[in-house]
Amino acid sequence: MKTKGALLWGLNEAWSVEEIELGDPIAGEVQIRMEAAGMCHSDHHIVTGATPMPSYPVMGGHEGSGVITKVGDGVVGLEVGDHVVLSFIPACGRCPSCASGQSNLCDLGAGLLSGQSISDGSYRIQARGENVIPMCLLGTFSPYMTVNQTQVVKIEKDIPFELAALVGCGVPTGWGSATHIADVKAGDSVAVIGIGGVGMSALQGAVASGARHVFAIDRCRGSVSRHSSSVPPTRMPRSKKRSCRSWRSPGARCARRRSSRSVR
Repeated sequence: MKTKGALLWGLNEAWSVEEIELGDPIAGEVQIRMEAAGMCHSDHHIVTGATPMPSYPVMGGHEGSGVITKVGDGVVGLEVGDHVVLSFIPACGRCPSCASGQSNLCDLGAGLLSGQSISDGSYRIQARGENVIPMCLLGTFSPYMTVNQTQVVKIEKDIPFELAALVGCGVPTGWGSATHIADVKAGDSVAVIGIGGVGMSALQGAVASGARHVFAIDRCRGSVSRHSSSVPPTRMPRSKKRSCRSWRSPGARCARRRSSRSVR
């Protein structure tokens, strides 16, 4: 089918919204009508080269939600009309990593930035006669996408799409950084530096883990001007200093163990 997508044709170039050719789903794939997509800083990394890509053009977007419109042969547990959220890392459920509870290391993720589909190694998107690499094999910056079933998670139909989309990347990244990577325990004191989409989720993960104090550290809007970085903090007006607020997690009083952990 013909539709549109936001493409990047080279390093440090602007995104270009233009016509693309999207393949129909083959065995193991579904086609999705996108309802919401999130903009993650990782999308900007492919602009600057911080995330190297094998070639261009690239279609951005790896965070999104939508409705299944077509289903290929052999797809299990998904059908037309299902509401879904996309996972930027596939999870086959059968490889050694998935079987041991580490689906983030699924074998199918080895070709995540190659642009070649999991199903048969082909490119599912073309533009100007060239193959397009969809970011993380998704490419949510388009009204439609064709993707392997291992990157699709069915959700309840009463969940708002704009909220579900965030669960595809930012929310689990932040939440997991507190609950798994930092392994926050009841009674801990936690500092979260940067309260963006990921930071807010890390903060919530720390609170849910029973942290005694959670310090959310970020700059106030307009707090430090471009030309004021050389001014010593002690001489800066109060309104120009960086802000830090703290929350005390209810229920943490019963915790006996106290320690300090940092989530960044």
